[in-house]
Amino acid sequence: GHYYLNLIEKSVEKDTIIAQSSAVIWASKYRQLRRTHKKLLDGLFQNGTAVLLQVKVDYDERYGFKLLIEDVDPSYTMGQMELKRQKILTALTKQGLLDINRQVPLPTVIQRIAVISSETAAGLQDYLNQMATNAYGYQVNNQLFAAAMQGENVEKEVLRQLKRIALLKENYDTVIIIRGGGSKLDLAAFDNLALGKAIAKFPLPVLVGIGHEIDETILDKVAHLSLKTPTAVADFLINRLLHFESTILEYKTHIRSAASYLIQEEKGQLSYV
Repeated sequence: GHYYLNLIEKSVEKDTIIAQSSAVIWASKYRQLRRTHKKLLDGLFQNGTAVLLQVKVDYDERYGFKLLIEDVDPSYTMGQMELKRQKILTALTKQGLLDINRQVPLPTVIQRIAVISSETAAGLQDYLNQMATNAYGYQVNNQLFAAAMQGENVEKEVLRQLKRIALLKENYDTVIIIRGGGSKLDLAAFDNLALGKAIAKFPLPVLVGIGHEIDETILDKVAHLSLKTPTAVADFLINRLLHFESTILEYKTHIRSAASYLIQEEKGQLSYV
């Protein structure tokens, strides 16, 4: 039940480690922190997360020097995340990338969909169930490109799948990126400059549904369309198909009415021959 970790400080200029210390959270202290911070604790102790800690210095002749973690301040981490997010937004704005993907035409009928999500994500199942049980019987082809949806591997895996899809872009109408709800810390990996650039410049329209938070991630800002949940993404696609079908049925009614009128008119002309 004890948690062992390394605390590091990196150089801002070179991104190299300039200081490092081993640390530990004893099981009893972890339970106390869990009661205080609840699910936030999981997000706070992830690789690459900036944290503000209260510690005790411990030295043992056999095991050496380490820091005993007594408490953590989530507000510090949140503040650092927001500063990072604002810097990324500024960079994307200066490069004129925020509205690029919105200019990519969204097909009227969307049936060939590249889905980027985790195979085990609850949000993926919500999306698939909503599509499969739609009241109109619409069928679409969803192809999953599995990627991490939380943690340090998100950037690498999502970028890899975007490159794969780009090579096969003629086979798809759109790309959707979905995961279930989460806290700001859970969704922190989506506040990423490399992902923002890749989605902004992507040759297909990208739809995003990655959580319930009120605050938008960088992906929400650069995508063709941002929807709050995976279910909302499914509803959007179903409604788009419904609108197309309704339009076709309306055309059918007009054509039938016009044809009937012309036939009656021609019959009248024939009666005078």
